[in-house]
Amino acid sequence: WQPYRHHGPSLTLEYRLRFRCDSNYYGPFCNKFCRARDDFFGHFACEPGGTKVCKEGWTGPECRE
Repeated sequence: WQPYRHHGPSLTLEYRLRFRCDSNYYGPFCNKFCRARDDFFGHFACEPGGTKVCKEGWTGPECRE
C-alpha cells in the first residue's frame, strides 16, 4: 500500500493504492520478470521479490552451469 495526499483550496484528499503485479512480474514497478523453470534455458525458482534462486547443483546467472 502506498499513501497519497492531494491538497486543494478547500479540502485534502488522502488515499492509499496497492498495485498487484501480473504473474511472473515483480518489484515496485512490476518490471522485473522471473518465471521458474527447470529445462535447457535454466534451472531456478523465483523468490517473492523476483530474484532467481538456482536449484541444487546449478550455478550461473541463468543457473545453466
